[in-house]
Amino acid sequence: MRAKSENERLVVVTSSTTSEAERSAGGKAINIFFAAIAAAIMGVQLFGQPVVGVADNTDFYRMSVPVGVCPVAYSNAFRYMTLRFAFGPAQKVEYLSSELLFCQAAHSINRTFVSQTFFDIRSLGLIHTVVYSLALLAFACGLQIPGVPKLIFLFACFFLLLDVRITAYFNSFYSESASVIFLVFTVAAMLFVQPQRSTWFQSGVGWAAFLICAFGLAFSKTQHLILLLPLWGFGVCSIWKKISAASIRWGWILATALLMMGSFYEGLVSRAYAATKGTNVQIVLRDEIKPHSADYAADLLEMHATPDDTSRVNLAHITLFWAKHPIRFYELLERRAAKAFAHFPYGNYTRADAHGPMAQSAKFNVLWQFKTHYYPKRLWFIMGLLTGGLLIGAWCHVQRITPWQAHVGLITATLAVMAACAFLVAAAFEANGPEKHLFLFNVIFDLVTAFSVLLISARVVPWIMQAALRPRHEPSNE
Repeated sequence: MRAKSENERLVVVTSSTTSEAERSAGGKAINIFFAAIAAAIMGVQLFGQPVVGVADNTDFYRMSVPVGVCPVAYSNAFRYMTLRFAFGPAQKVEYLSSELLFCQAAHSINRTFVSQTFFDIRSLGLIHTVVYSLALLAFACGLQIPGVPKLIFLFACFFLLLDVRITAYFNSFYSESASVIFLVFTVAAMLFVQPQRSTWFQSGVGWAAFLICAFGLAFSKTQHLILLLPLWGFGVCSIWKKISAASIRWGWILATALLMMGSFYEGLVSRAYAATKGTNVQIVLRDEIKPHSADYAADLLEMHATPDDTSRVNLAHITLFWAKHPIRFYELLERRAAKAFAHFPYGNYTRADAHGPMAQSAKFNVLWQFKTHYYPKRLWFIMGLLTGGLLIGAWCHVQRITPWQAHVGLITATLAVMAACAFLVAAAFEANGPEKHLFLFNVIFDLVTAFSVLLISARVVPWIMQAALRPRHEPSNE
């Protein structure tokens, strides 16, 4: 009898191990399939005829000139994308962006495999596509949720993360490409640092990847530096119970806080973004504050400037101005909310494709079309959904019903704060074409929506299943 029970226990353990191995193999297959399909969709969007990209709005020089590529002819600006660029001398531009990493790699690949005489923008598109596919693979691998919900969630991500309004930027010198790539990498790293399923070595690698991706995201564009704050908050909340030694815990928090403050100094005080900081301030004064001001001279006086000399106004003055005028800032947010889900129509095709100036591609743009036509263009909708995502995520994290729900809850809450920060900064400091500057806000907003639905369904579906399977007691005839 004892030998029999030993054999039965061995059979149970073996079958359990086999089923776990099968689930693991099935999960890997799903992840690889997801990344492969994503790469195929981007291949059709970016490299199939006609080629899709984004026209230059005269900002390409910030990324192209430092790697020795001449900017586009002004006749194509805003209207048509440019496929081929001439090489020229590399020159320094006072604009810091993680997009330069991809531009340097594309420059080398183009020189080696494409041409020594011209730069084909598809070289950069290829780099973006490969790296973004890896980011999506990492995202799928980090998403440790049960099989069917994961399949549904990844299917939704095809629409969330592969809309042509996102991927068209890959065939351009805009830094939006780096923003969305590092955003997905950052979320993937956040998924991987789940404390319940990692060793100290895995945690160390995960946190190193998280920091690298977070700084890549923050330094993709000036306005994204603010995202370091909620990402730092995520790091603090994640390691708080993981590290029992108070000295190590507080040392880590202090070190990352100093790193974050140093990054803010580099971005806001130094000359890292000298090419845009002054321009943004003057555009906000000209296009936002002046048209909606009853007494523009008095407004300038508050910012220590005059109508004849606004050169001394900086971002700090603009921030204090909005803080002193909350009603005007609220009205500004309402105006931005009206354009939050719109898309500035930079041309997606070359002049030779004969689609006309500023023609827009419809290669897989279901989500953006839906948002443009059906999302309420009001501030209450944006802040209501983000507040809901924050509360749902915080509740799941505090309740700790299951480890993955607790961790995804923290990620959802962090993304909700990130989306709010991205919206507020773009609204306050970007007055010229705000639709373009709300690009990353849209991507984060969609992720908050998706993760919130995932967390709600994780609680609601089991209740429905239990109610459906609960035995019904027939009334007795006695």
